[in-house]
Amino acid sequence: MKRSLSPNDRERRRTLAIVLAITVAAPSAMAQAPRPTKKAPPKTVAPPPVVTAPARPSLADTLTGPAKDDYMAGRLLFGDHDYGGALVKFQSAYTQSKDARLLFNMAACEKNLRHYSKTLDLFERYRDDAGASFSQADREEVERYLSELRPFVGGLRVVVNESGAAIYVDDALIGTSPLTTATRVDIGQRRIKVTKDGFTDFTTTTLVSGSGDIQIDARLEKVVHAGRLVVRAGEKDAISVDGQALATGQFDGTLPSGGHQLQVTAKGMQAFQTEVVILDNQSRSVDVKLVALPSAIPTWAWIVGGGLVAGGAVIGGVFLFQPGAAQPQTTGTIPPGVVTIASLRSPTRR
Repeated sequence: MKRSLSPNDRERRRTLAIVLAITVAAPSAMAQAPRPTKKAPPKTVAPPPVVTAPARPSLADTLTGPAKDDYMAGRLLFGDHDYGGALVKFQSAYTQSKDARLLFNMAACEKNLRHYSKTLDLFERYRDDAGASFSQADREEVERYLSELRPFVGGLRVVVNESGAAIYVDDALIGTSPLTTATRVDIGQRRIKVTKDGFTDFTTTTLVSGSGDIQIDARLEKVVHAGRLVVRAGEKDAISVDGQALATGQFDGTLPSGGHQLQVTAKGMQAFQTEVVILDNQSRSVDVKLVALPSAIPTWAWIVGGGLVAGGAVIGGVFLFQPGAAQPQTTGTIPPGVVTIASLRSPTRR
C-alpha cells in the first residue's frame, strides 16, 4: 500500500528535484558557453632580404701586365707624395688599359700639384667615360669636386689677327687661331705667347682672377727683312749705296737686310768706301769725314832758294820726276836769273 505523503514531504521532494535539475544541467550549460578568447598578437611582416651588389673588382684585380705594374708604382709614389711621378705612372697605365678609373687617380695627382684646370678636365672625362661602372655615389662625389674647384679657374680668350697662329699659355700649347671658345686656365699670373712663321711673336702676361672671362687681343706683325741705315757726311759729299746715288750730305733710309757697299765722295777729297751689314728691324749709323787728296806736285817742289818758282814751273816740275834726263837751267825772276836745280832727285825713285 502506498503511503500517502504529507504536505511537508511533498514540498521537500519538490525542492530536492529542483536542486538536482540545476546541478545536472549546470555542467552542460557551462560547456556550451563560449570561452573567452585571447587576442592574437599582430602578425609581423618580415623585411625583404638585403641584396648587396657584388663589390666591384679593384684596379689591382682587373689590370694586368705592364699596366698593372705602372698602376702599382703610381700608388707607391702617390703615397710618398710624389704626385708628379705618380701622374706619369697613372697616365701610362691609362694609355695601356683605357680604364676610366685611372682618370680619377690622375685628377687626384693634378689637384695636389695645384693644376686646377687640368683637375677639372680629368674629373669631367672620368664622369663622361666611366659608363656602367659609374654609380650614383660616384657621380655625386665627382660633382662635389667639380663644384669645389671651379672658383680656382678662369676663362681666357685669345683673339689673333692672323689665322693659323699657335697660342701658348705658360709654354703649353692650347690651340691655333681662331679659337672659338675661352680656354680654362688656373687663377694667377698667366703668360701668353702667339707665334706664326713669317711674323713677329706676340707675348704678354695677364692676371686671371676667376671672375669671368678675360680677352687678349694679339696682333702679329709681318717680319720685314730690312733695316735702317743712317749716313752723316759733309754738306756736299755724295752718298751712294751699291753703286746707286742716294743723297748728298746725309742719308736716312731703309735697306734690305744683308751686306751693302757704302761710298761717299767729294771733289778734291779721298773717296770713302766700306761694307755695312743691315739686320732685320735694326738701325746702323755711319759717320764719314773725307780727307783731302794730296797735291799732284808736292808743295816743296815749287820753293827754290826761299822764293817761288815762276814761268816754266810746270815744265820744271815734270823734269823733276824724270831721272836720268839732262838737267836744264831754268830761267826765273830771282837774281841772278838762272837757278840750277840739278841736285834734286825724285823722292820716289831713289
